[in-house]
Parts: sequence; structure tokens; C-alpha cells
Amino acid sequence: MTDKELAKELDNALFHDPWIRARGESVDDLTNKLVTLALEGKKRKRLEQYLPQANNLVANFINCYQKGNRWLAVDCSSDAYPGGRYKKPVTKAILVDGLIKTLKKHNLIDYKAGFYSKEDLINQGKKTRVRPVGDLKAWIEKVSDAEIVQMPLGELVRVQVKGDKFYNRKTRMLESKKELKDYRDSDFTNDLRRNLKALNDYIAPVFVDVWLPDETYTKALHNCNYYQKQYYCVFNDPEFTKGGRLYGHYIQQIKKDYRSYITINHVATQEVDYKGFHASMMYHLEGAEMEDDPYQLDSDFYDDTLREAVKIIFIIMMNCQSLKQAVKAIREDVDEGEIILNDKLDINNQITTIINALLDKHHVIADRFFQQVPAGWALQLLDSKITMGVMLEMMLVHKAVALSIHDSFIVQTDYTEVLKDVMHNVYKRVLGYIPQVELTSTKLKLKMNEGSSSSHSLYEQRAKQYLKNKGEVPEYPLDPPYIFPAV
Repeated sequence: MTDKELAKELDNALFHDPWIRARGESVDDLTNKLVTLALEGKKRKRLEQYLPQANNLVANFINCYQKGNRWLAVDCSSDAYPGGRYKKPVTKAILVDGLIKTLKKHNLIDYKAGFYSKEDLINQGKKTRVRPVGDLKAWIEKVSDAEIVQMPLGELVRVQVKGDKFYNRKTRMLESKKELKDYRDSDFTNDLRRNLKALNDYIAPVFVDVWLPDETYTKALHNCNYYQKQYYCVFNDPEFTKGGRLYGHYIQQIKKDYRSYITINHVATQEVDYKGFHASMMYHLEGAEMEDDPYQLDSDFYDDTLREAVKIIFIIMMNCQSLKQAVKAIREDVDEGEIILNDKLDINNQITTIINALLDKHHVIADRFFQQVPAGWALQLLDSKITMGVMLEMMLVHKAVALSIHDSFIVQTDYTEVLKDVMHNVYKRVLGYIPQVELTSTKLKLKMNEGSSSSHSLYEQRAKQYLKNKGEVPEYPLDPPYIFPAV
């Protein structure tokens, strides 16, 4: 393997998840074996502390194995294991200094040390990468079909602020590290935490997956933490005036192309989106209505292929404090391929033309762009209030699961019209206006009702585990989801 190939493998490592555990007698045997090895020669035998953390490490190795024997990225720095509100169920003293270092000592893992360097404002680093070898690799293979479960997340209401600046070599921009910050609890945070817990408890037993052939399935879930199925809320200041969006559930990491194939309890789903969500909110806050598609422009070079680029540019303008900052951010996204413009025309001229066209088209809300406190921060507060309202109403009133992907929701196809009504009602309660909602289409054109379960073995394996957990005997072979959205 060349250095370049190894570097690519290491960059593709899965990040360690402290909130998962593995179940089964064979897993318990392996966990005990690792703990015995780690405590060998130690006077203090802290079994009750070592066992759950060893189980967590095994669960992460199993997760890596299931995704092609990939490397596991583990943060070995002390500040990665905070105390207090954001305390994790693993510690550096046991997970890193006790278990991982023992495995390295006994040549049971490949170990690529992480590093941290700081020079002026340039701050780059890599987490330590590990993967099982030798006997440990063989042991992990034997338990690779073990059930992985997620523990309840620690703090569901989080405050994340900007910390030290660093130069991001990938984006070539000066950025700020994100740091978790403590805060004082209030009726607001306590109520929000209770609501999030209720949602997570309701979602926990639900089977959520993607009905795709194995090759496409692996691609769709490539960078997803499949076992993360809980939501948490992130604010950007301890006064809870900025941010507030919901994050966490792994479906938020699935690319848009594959979302039409998400299933809930082995039933096909539909995604419903607020049309021009943030643009619409900005208009309604001005007491005005948005007349047409906010991202469609009158320009000599504009066509429908540029709509997605215009949408991203609009969002950047909404979240930047100055025109200069916005132009720089847009140019970086173009260079990184996040924004696709017409490569036959001058890029800088296109950026300037699109910005001016958006300001002209949206003259009613033009003053909300390029503010010292970006409009996007305040809109995220309304965004999160609407999102929580929709999910709770679907759960409490209609006894249905609605999964949030920020400003859109995924439900079983039977509940599509119910969801639309709920989205209208909640938005109107918050802002006093009726929003536009639309079905989200997909670019992928696989037919869900074609193909046997043998071509969907990865999906089938997880579906049958779900059925077993419910006490049902799964059918062989597994029938496809019984409702198919239009493709």
C-alpha cells in the first residue's frame, strides 16, 4: 500500500462513538478478555469501570468491521473527555490509557498516533487511528453479527460557541473551533430537554433504514453513524438567542439522492419540505408574502441547473456579516465544488451578478442580509420551534413518527397529507402565516418494488433483527416495503 493510499484510508476512518454498546454472550467473553489483559499486573481491579468501556470499544470495532474493516478515529486529548454537563460514558484514563495502550503493547491493533500542532493561527491536527490486527481482528470477526444498541445521549440541550481560531487547510479559510459551553438551566431548557427525551424515547424502538441494493446501500450509509438515532438541540450562545437546530439522527447524514428509499418500520416514506423555508420566514417577519420561487432569477445566464447554487448563495448571504465575507465564502464553496456555476463564464462576475440579482429580487428583505448578528441565527430559533412543534404534534396527536432533516420531515407514506396539515398549522401558530410545503423529489431512479431481498441482504439483516426484537419470526425472504413512492 502506498503512502497516499494509507492516508486516504486514515482520512476515511470512522469516528469513535462513546454512546454505543454491543450485546451477546460472545461479546461479553471478548470484553472480559480485553479487561483481564488491561488490568494484568494492576493492584486496583476496577472491573465495574473497565467493563462498559471495553464493551464500547468492541462495539466501535464491530461497527468498523461492518463497514469494511475501516480504521477507528479516537480522540486521545484530555479536553475530549469533559466533566460536568457534557460528561461522556468513557474516560481517557480507561479507554485510551488503559485499553487502547494495552492493545498496542500486545500488538493487537495497528496504531497511527494523532498529533496536534499550533503555529500562530494555524492549528491542525489528526485524531489517533486504530484498527484490530492478529487475534483481536479474528475475535472481532467472530462477534461481528452482534447487536449494536445506543445508550441515551448525555446532554440533549447543548450550547456550542466559537473558540480559538485556526486555519482550515481544506477550505483554506480562517475558522473558529467549536467549544461546548456550560449554562444555567431554566424552565425553557428543562421543558426542551423533556420534549427531546419524549421524542427520542418514542423513536428509539422504531426501525429506520434505506431499502437499497447492497452496493448502493453501502454507498448511501458510507459516512453515517447508523446507530445514532437520537436528536439533540444546539444553540450558539448561553442566552439561547442564537441557533437551536436539531441534530443527531443518522438520516440527516444521508445524501438527498437516497432519501426516497428511507423506510420506517419497513414501510416506505415520503419527505415533505417547507418551500424556501428561511426566505419565507424573512418575508413573514416583514409582514409580507413571498410571491414565487425565491431562488429563481431573471438573468441572461440563469437556468434551472443553477437553482441549487443560487439557494446556497442566498443562505451564505443570510449568514454572513458583510458582503466581502459572503463573496469570500461563496468563492471557497465554488473552489471546493459545493457550488456549481457555469464554468464557461467568469466565476467572480457570476457571483457578483447573482448577489445583486438576489438583493434586487428580495428588496423587501434586503436589509436583513449582511447584519452584525446574521439573520440566519435568529431564523434558526424559529426553525427549531417549528421543527419541535411538528414532531411533537405528529407523535402526540397522530401517534406517528416524523423524522426531522432540519426544515423537512420524513414520514410513512400513509401520513403524508397529515404531515402537510401539521406543518401548516404549526408554522401558522409561530408566525401567523400559511407556508408553502412540497414533496421532495430524488435524483436517484431505482424502483423500490423491483429486486428480491437477496439483493438487499444488508437491509434485510437489520430488518430481521428489528423483527426478532419485537418477538416476531421474520419471513424468509423478506418482502419489500409495501408502499412505494413515485419515482
